[in-house]
Amino acid sequence: MIWGHDWITHHRDSQAKYNKPVLMEEFGVRPEQNQIATYENWYSTVIDSGLTGVLIWQAGSNFTNGPTPDDGDAIYPNTPVYRMEQAYSVRLKARNEY
Repeated sequence: MIWGHDWITHHRDSQAKYNKPVLMEEFGVRPEQNQIATYENWYSTVIDSGLTGVLIWQAGSNFTNGPTPDDGDAIYPNTPVYRMEQAYSVRLKARNEY
C-alpha cells in the first residue's frame, strides 16, 4: 500500500510541476492482496492529491456466455470491489466538475 501511495504522490508532484493533467492508469491488485483496502487507500490519495483520474487494469464483464477472461486482476460488476470503485468514481467526478 505504501508503494502505491508514494507512486501517486510522485505523479501528483509531476502534474503540479508541468501543469499537465495526470491519469493514473493500468494498475491492479488481486483479491488475495487486500484488494479493497488497497484501492480505498489509493483512490483516497488520488482524490486528495488533485490528480485527474484513474483507470484500472482490467474491468471484467459478465456476458450471456460467461465472464470475460480474468488474469487475476479483473473487477466484475456486482462485486464488493466494483461497488467501492463506483463510490469513488462518484467522488472523483464531483471533484472534477466545474
